[in-house]
Amino acid sequence: MGLKLKNNSFGSLGAEVNSAQTTITLSLAQGARFPEYPNQNDYSYVTLQSLANPEEVEVVKVTGRNGDVLTVERGASPEYQARTFAAGDFVFLGQPAEALRDMFQIDSSPAPGTFSGPFLVFTAKRRIEFGEVVYMDPDFEVDKADADAVGTLPGFYMCVEADGVDAGQQGKFLKTGTVTKSSWNWTGGMVYLSLNEGQLTQTPPSADGQYVQPIGIATASSTINFDPSFLTIETKTAE
Repeated sequence: MGLKLKNNSFGSLGAEVNSAQTTITLSLAQGARFPEYPNQNDYSYVTLQSLANPEEVEVVKVTGRNGDVLTVERGASPEYQARTFAAGDFVFLGQPAEALRDMFQIDSSPAPGTFSGPFLVFTAKRRIEFGEVVYMDPDFEVDKADADAVGTLPGFYMCVEADGVDAGQQGKFLKTGTVTKSSWNWTGGMVYLSLNEGQLTQTPPSADGQYVQPIGIATASSTINFDPSFLTIETKTAE
């Protein structure tokens, strides 16, 4: 999921586009200049500009590409109305205000099974599910963190691939941000790494040889603000 960017994404319309169309055809073989959108929520902001009157522009939200055909949402910027463009008019992936806004804005309540925030792509050591917390192993692969296994601490990232990541495959892992998972049932307050691999809890570990690592704050029953502490505290019972 996320905003897709690519250098030198430009071209021209291969056919006229009226103000209601939700597909745009580029000139022959120009589609490859634009990003691919493999995931359901991938998108880019693309600008259309008239050759005859350069002041006539529109920002569209591109949500898919099939060859030279872009699937779009019209009038993506409130500054510009959807309008008709002629064959040969400019099409380019610039940096409109909408793209910069999305790059720095974190949704405080993303839809169930989704996330908002910066992420990195890593290879999974084994099968990892959406919402599980991971650490980086010596082979630069990620594996499930565990609050009673010091070698797996601290947990740095959270898996945010909607369908999880299989062993040996790459996926998205959130650095900080918000995550919503329908099976969670939090009360407002702190969330910690669990004694169950990769899982979360609101009851901090307390027995000898266990470790407390704050992972974030529950902001709704199914949502957490993921902001893991890199400090882990070993627990000891009183003597």
